[in-house]
Amino acid sequence: NIEPPSPQMADPATTSPASSSTWDDWCERANVALAEWAPVKTVADALKVKPLLVFVVAALFVIGFFLYGLCGQLISTAVGFAFPAFESFKALESRDQDQMHFWLAYWIVFAAITLAENALFYVLVWFPFYFPLKVGFLIWLFSPLTKGAETVYRWLVQPWLQKNKSQIDTAIEKSTEELKKGLSQIPKTISAGAGAAVVAGAVAGATSVDKLRRSLSSLSGPRSRAGTADEGDGLRLRDVSTAENDDPNGTDS
Repeated sequence: NIEPPSPQMADPATTSPASSSTWDDWCERANVALAEWAPVKTVADALKVKPLLVFVVAALFVIGFFLYGLCGQLISTAVGFAFPAFESFKALESRDQDQMHFWLAYWIVFAAITLAENALFYVLVWFPFYFPLKVGFLIWLFSPLTKGAETVYRWLVQPWLQKNKSQIDTAIEKSTEELKKGLSQIPKTISAGAGAAVVAGAVAGATSVDKLRRSLSSLSGPRSRAGTADEGDGLRLRDVSTAENDDPNGTDS
């Protein structure tokens, strides 16, 4: 019987270098391709790392933002403030009436959104993709292509403010008066508190002095009585001695 030839096992040393070289070649090509993207290259040069690492970290951050709202409040606040604030500055410096009107409308809408979000924050954060949707909505509000702030202001904010203008003014006036009254009462409260503190301190000091005086008198009482007794005995002895010296008929005992 002729035995079939045994199959030869593949040498791991001949396969692993090929796979590792393939992975290294892919990483090298990815680094070269990403280096042509200016933002990635700038960050990679500043951190002195490979462009591929910068891209992977950025991709993970974006995924975390969209899925879990990672740094969502910070990003949405930066988006809602940074670009609009700079554009408002330019409009104010150039005195462009149209731009000033638009950005003023934007800030009114942004203030209304912020108030509503603070009131309903713990409900809104449970909505899926809340922060990505908020960032997209803010971009839609201030984008020069859409100018959504004018639409929201004209159809939602302005009618509501016009309807409740008198009530809002009344509430602001009452709040201002109450604030002024509260501020005017602060000096009186401080002076009354200081006077009460001084009186309490004086009473406490008088009580402490009286207690100290009683303690000292209780300590010095026995010594005073002993000293008085000794002085009395000494006086009696001096009287007896004087009487004996003055008696001419005195005899020796």
